[in-house]
Amino acid sequence: MQSSSKSQVLRTLGRVERYQSALHLLDLYPSTVLTCHYKIPHHLITAPAGQQELEEFWERAVARNILQHPLMQVGQANEDSAEPAWVRLDTLDLSRHISWRVVSSSEDYPTIRKKILQGQLSMKFVDLETRPGWRMVVLKQESDDLMEVMLAWNHPHFDGTGAKIFHETMLETLNNARNSDLPVIRNHILKTVVNKQNLPPPQETAGNYSTSFGYMADTIWEDVKPRLFGWASTPPTIWPAISPKPYETRFRTLTIDNQMLQGVLVACRAHKTTLTGLLHAIALISLTPQVPDEVLEVTGSTPLNLRRFIPARSEAFPDLEPDKTIRHRIKTTTDDSNLATCADIMWSVSTRVREELQEKLSQGLKNDLVDMMGFVADWREYAKEAQRKPRAATWLVTNLGVLDGEDGSDQRADRWSIHRADFLLSADVAGPALTICPVAIKGRDLTINVGWQGGVVDDELGERLVGDIEKCFRDVAVTR
Repeated sequence: MQSSSKSQVLRTLGRVERYQSALHLLDLYPSTVLTCHYKIPHHLITAPAGQQELEEFWERAVARNILQHPLMQVGQANEDSAEPAWVRLDTLDLSRHISWRVVSSSEDYPTIRKKILQGQLSMKFVDLETRPGWRMVVLKQESDDLMEVMLAWNHPHFDGTGAKIFHETMLETLNNARNSDLPVIRNHILKTVVNKQNLPPPQETAGNYSTSFGYMADTIWEDVKPRLFGWASTPPTIWPAISPKPYETRFRTLTIDNQMLQGVLVACRAHKTTLTGLLHAIALISLTPQVPDEVLEVTGSTPLNLRRFIPARSEAFPDLEPDKTIRHRIKTTTDDSNLATCADIMWSVSTRVREELQEKLSQGLKNDLVDMMGFVADWREYAKEAQRKPRAATWLVTNLGVLDGEDGSDQRADRWSIHRADFLLSADVAGPALTICPVAIKGRDLTINVGWQGGVVDDELGERLVGDIEKCFRDVAVTR
């Protein structure tokens, strides 16, 4: 039985956490998913107890991994307030977080998989005060030695890089922990170890953020300018339209084999750009012919991982190791691009995007929006108002990079490994209309998931973008 939330408060949510919490509360962004396909060691496949032994072992391994990540052990109190808070939970009932779906040979695996993913992307998290905001679905074909682990989470708890860290530490736990090292779980109940000392601090206090007067003035001016000039008499053109209903996340998945991926990366290096820059350029070229005449520009955005700028084990936060910590570490850079119509600008746009990303990173924590977020008193009101404004970005590219699926060791039949990953975002009602989410396994395939809000964003935009990315990658890999 949990203690009262008041006595268990660990800290209030930070600025980015409160913003994400408001989106969840208002049904604007329910969930994020990172799936990994794990290869099961031979001895667990052939064990006499079979599926039951596999599920019990997996639960104990997940429990041990969770104990490394305090933000997976906390509840959230006062979600519908200006100051929600993280609260300590004495125990977790893992049966409420982990579920299994074994697919028989007579069932259609791809159809079942897609239905589960769409459900996870549309399903909010409930009972936040007594249950951490994450869940896991393990999908396995009856006679297969691969199982897909779908980790879904509420964004205030951590970001995509945090989910990637979870899967990496999960693989380490599976391969390196002896059976005696795994916690004993009775009736699926895990005792937590989270406290005020090991809970990661808010992003704004963990790093040395600073803001110049010029940046502050420009940011505030960009926010108030439309209301002073024009919006009162001429409503802005919002494209694609913003509507909370109907709410459905639609997505398409591209799988790029490693040979083609290496060809694309060689071409990117030759043009002094990156995969992220190339995807921005393709999105710009793909969407341009679809833009209404009254829309003067389209905008791309990319979140940046700022863990490198956060000091590890400082005197103030001795337990903080940013590279191993699940939490929010994001910074957004935007690429405002005037409408273009020719595909031959692709490499110049790609290069410019890379240069802008590098320029943002070179500033470290200076002139970052996180510092400006302190001016917002109530993120619920901010999120409501955002639905009446033009989208801050037309598309988003969020690249999780490469995950080492072999845990730094040679693949053997007695070891766990990861063979594939997929990264998917829920449709963001007032955010970017299209999301482009690449992630790769070292030495294996790259997957790119393109998502949008069905019934609000035209399916043709998403389908065309998927086709253009596929064609461009194929052409670039051949003609590099």
